[in-house]
Amino acid sequence: MTKDPSLTLDVMKYFLAMVAMVCIAGVAVAGIGLFKAPEAAAQVFTNLTRQSGLLNIITVGAISVIVFFLALAGILGTEAINSILSAIVGFVLGNLTKDKAT
Repeated sequence: MTKDPSLTLDVMKYFLAMVAMVCIAGVAVAGIGLFKAPEAAAQVFTNLTRQSGLLNIITVGAISVIVFFLALAGILGTEAINSILSAIVGFVLGNLTKDKAT
């Protein structure tokens, strides 16, 4: 099977546009939060990132996207993709059960 580089570039363009929209929405929400309560903004954002698991979400999302593009480009084999996706699933499920236990 031959790889079509134009398809990969199109997918990357759409993904970049999606990331830009998410970033703009995040900045808008952060701006509203800063405008509403500037004196407590640091504490509010610290609590929000801790309770929502924002760092975990960003990490899993970034790894998933990188694996997707490397697989689309034909750089990763099926064994590597299976291993990485299994690790992600284990990480997510491990955190779910850890959160319920505490």
